[in-house]
Amino acid sequence: MLTRKERLFLASASIGAGIFFSLNSNFLPLLLNLHTSSPFLIGLVIGIDMFLGVIVPPIIGTISDGTWTRMGRRRPYMITFAPLSVITLIAVFLIGRYTHFDFSFILLAILIWISFFFFNIWNTTYTALLPDLTESAERGETSGYMQAFSVIGTIIAFAIGAILWESYSFLIPFILAGLILLSVGITILKVKEKKPRRKPKKEPLGSIARDFINQKEFAKFMFASIFWWLALGSLTAFFVLFAKYSLGLSESAALTFMGVFTVVLIMFAVPAGIFADRFGKKKILVLGLLLAASGFLLAPHCSYIHLLYLSMGLIALGFGTIIVLNFALTADLLPKGKEGKFMGIGNIFSALPQSMAPPLTGFVIALFNDNYTMMFFVGAVAVALGLISIGFVEIKT
Repeated sequence: MLTRKERLFLASASIGAGIFFSLNSNFLPLLLNLHTSSPFLIGLVIGIDMFLGVIVPPIIGTISDGTWTRMGRRRPYMITFAPLSVITLIAVFLIGRYTHFDFSFILLAILIWISFFFFNIWNTTYTALLPDLTESAERGETSGYMQAFSVIGTIIAFAIGAILWESYSFLIPFILAGLILLSVGITILKVKEKKPRRKPKKEPLGSIARDFINQKEFAKFMFASIFWWLALGSLTAFFVLFAKYSLGLSESAALTFMGVFTVVLIMFAVPAGIFADRFGKKKILVLGLLLAASGFLLAPHCSYIHLLYLSMGLIALGFGTIIVLNFALTADLLPKGKEGKFMGIGNIFSALPQSMAPPLTGFVIALFNDNYTMMFFVGAVAVALGLISIGFVEIKT
């Protein structure tokens, strides 16, 4: 069992991860919009960067399971690839904001993909530390801390964007890079990995599919999770542009609106984890899905911005619960000794639907004459399917 202080140190790197995750819902759509007006192309670039979360995590997770060095088996990857991810992130901002030439959109897209490739390597090994270092009885609360810190990173990113975007945007990438490295550095320095009793066994990458099929409840849970990640990806990819074009808000105001969404989300993350440890993870997950579905159904009918705040608040409460419980249940359902591999597989089922969501939702938006309200209908259907699917999963905790 970890002390509360150790759990907070473990959660620290989630701030950096939250900053990275938030890029798809704040800065990247705005940067890409400077080089193209096509919702489909914007969604395609964001979708591909999230698709890297399908390819990279299971491979690097399996490799890290069989790794052991004096620094551990996860931390060497964090030490190497966190700095590389922020270097390319700085390049994304500077080229996206300040260059305009024939191939600037293509160059920007490539740099985004490289940055997220590096990010997925260090984040995959980081998330494997949760099942590595914690017991089932403490995972709900620990996952709540990690989610709360992740949302803190998101809030920081939105706040920096809202304050600096108009006049001092050149400072944004350097501030974000420093925060990412600081948060990851705290986890690397303060969290000590446990040396396994036996020498880690190196498994062939071909074992990924076989092991996944053999863990039936884990597999069913992963397939159910596809739907709520699809809903979240539809919302985050286009909400800033929805606020700009449908509500008539400025870019800074749109970032502020999304920031409020993340504030509400963080308020419920830690309590959701604590309640789940006490009353059952599946029950609290279902509650989160019901809250999110209610918000998605209400949002398209909000003619006043105050009602939209209410609907977004319900969605935020729902996803604050869903994300915490998704992470904790993934750790509970995976087999011992293969934490990196199965957390990597878990990333497939979160990244794949989120990579599919932007181009799919962008296509639907374009099909209805660039009506960004359609993202809420996509989200409502997806959450409803997730709610149905979770009923087929046997979860004891």
